[in-house]
Amino acid sequence: MTTYTAITIGPIGKTLDKARKVKAYWSASYMFSWIMRELLSRISKIEGLEILSPAYDSTSSEALLSGVGLFPDRAFIRGEGLSDQILEDTKSDILAHLAFKLHDSFWKNNPDAATDDIPSLEELRQYLEDYIMISSVRIEREEKKGIISKLNQYLDTLELRQRATSSTNDYLTPFLAQNNSFITQEIGEKIPFATTSLIAVSGWMDDEQVKACSDEEGSINYAKVYEYELLQKSYRNCYKYLAVVKADGDSFGKFIAELKDEEMKAFSKAFFDFSVQVAKDIASPRTVPVYIGGDDLFFFVPIYSHKRNEDIFNIISSVEACFGRFKAAVKGAEGLSLSYGVSIFYYKSPMSEAIEVANQLLGQAKSSGRDRVAVSIRKHSGRTIEFTLPCKESTHSAPPPGGEQKKSPKLYSEALELMRSLSKDEEVMIEGLIYWLDDMLDTVVVPILQIEDKELRKKRLDALRANFFDEDIHTDYKGFLAQVFDFMYELSLEHRVKEPKEISEFKKLIYGLLRYCQFITDTEER
Repeated sequence: MTTYTAITIGPIGKTLDKARKVKAYWSASYMFSWIMRELLSRISKIEGLEILSPAYDSTSSEALLSGVGLFPDRAFIRGEGLSDQILEDTKSDILAHLAFKLHDSFWKNNPDAATDDIPSLEELRQYLEDYIMISSVRIEREEKKGIISKLNQYLDTLELRQRATSSTNDYLTPFLAQNNSFITQEIGEKIPFATTSLIAVSGWMDDEQVKACSDEEGSINYAKVYEYELLQKSYRNCYKYLAVVKADGDSFGKFIAELKDEEMKAFSKAFFDFSVQVAKDIASPRTVPVYIGGDDLFFFVPIYSHKRNEDIFNIISSVEACFGRFKAAVKGAEGLSLSYGVSIFYYKSPMSEAIEVANQLLGQAKSSGRDRVAVSIRKHSGRTIEFTLPCKESTHSAPPPGGEQKKSPKLYSEALELMRSLSKDEEVMIEGLIYWLDDMLDTVVVPILQIEDKELRKKRLDALRANFFDEDIHTDYKGFLAQVFDFMYELSLEHRVKEPKEISEFKKLIYGLLRYCQFITDTEER
C-alpha cells in the first residue's frame, strides 16, 4: 500500500472578496501562490516524499519572479513521513515567516505611524494562524490510475467543512491594498499595480503621455486626455474600458482520472511549463496577469492596442499557442481544450461585478459546447451586449451522419477576422447595417439560410447583398459587407438555423459581432 497526502490552502474566495482594486487581487493571488511555493519547498526536503502535483523542483522558486501567481491551491504528495504534526509545524513556520513580511510591509508603508497603530508581529502571526487554512487528507491505497481524482473529491468535501475565522480583526484588507514591499523584494521588479484606467489606455498611450494625463493617485484624468492634441486623432471610446478574462480547462478531470502516478508527474511538469510560458508571452504593459496556474487563468487586459493593432483575442491566441505546445508534449492530450469568459467593463464600474460576470460567462462557454469564448460588454450607458463565439476547434452541435465530429477552427478564425476588419473611419456604416438587419433578418435572411441547397443558398445571399448595398456610399464598405454575408453563410453550414432556439443563437452571435465592431471603433459613448 502507498500513502498519499492531498493538501489544500485557503480561503481563496473569501480573500479575493476583500479586494477592490487591481493591486489587491494581484497581491492576494500572489500571496497564496507564495504560501504554496513555501510549502512545497519544505516538503521537497523531507526524505521519502515525492510531489506528484504541482510540478516542483529546485528551480521552481524562480518561477515566481515572473510576477504572477503560478502555484495552485492544491498539492498531492506520495510517500510516508508527512504526519499531521509535521504539516502543522510546517504551516506555523510558513505563517510566522509571512507575519514577519506583513509586519515589515506595514511599517515601510507607514513609517510615521505610532506603534499602537501597527499590529504587532505576534498579533499578525496569531491572525494568520486563525485565518489561513492549510488542510490535508491522507489515504493508503495501491498505486493505480485515478488517485488524484479521488483525492480531489476528498478535498472538495474537506473545504466545505472548513471552520470560519474567529478573529475580529482584519489585517489582510489593508495589507492587500497597499504597495507590498515583501512582494517587491520577492520578484525584484515593479509590481503591476495598475489602476483600471491605466490598464484601459495601456495599449494606446506611452509612458510620457500617461504621466501627462494622470492624477495624483495614478489614474487617468480623461479631461487632460481630451486636451492632448496628439491623442485626439487616435482616440477611441473603448479606451475607457478594460476586460477581465477567466479561463479554465475542459475535460481535465476525466483526463487526469486515467493517469498513473508517473504520468501525473509528467503531466504536472508540462502544465507548469505551460503556465510559465503563458506568463512570459502575455507579460507586457498591456496585460496584468493575476493568476496563471495551469488550466486556471485570470488576467486583466485593455480592449485594444493602437500601436500593435491588437485586441483581447490576440492575447487569447497567445495563450492558445502555448496550450497547443502543451498538448503536443503530453500523450493523449489532443482532446483537451480551454474555455474563456471575457467580461468587458467601464473603468469606473465595480470590479467585483465584472469578475463575477467573467465567471458566469466561463460557465456559459463550458455549458454551450466547451472550447468556446463567451463575451459580455457592459456599457457605461447601461446597455449589455453578450455573445458566444463558435468553438475554437469543433463547431458542430451534433455529429454528421458518419458519426465523426468535424473539426472547423475556420469559423472561429473568421469571426475574429470579422470583428477586427472594421476601421475607425467606418464606424458610421455599422449602425446602418444593424438597422438593416433589424428589418430584414427574420423576414429575408433567415429564410434564405434555411434553403437546403447550399449552392442556391449562397447565390441568394450574394444577390441580396448586391441588391441592397449597390449604391456609391457602399463602395468603400464592400469588403466588410462581403465578410458579414460570407460569415452568415459559413455559420449556416455548421449550425442549423431552423428551430426558434437555433435562430435566436444565430441572431445573438451576428448582432454581438457587429456590436463589438461598433464598440471597438466608436469615438464616443453610445
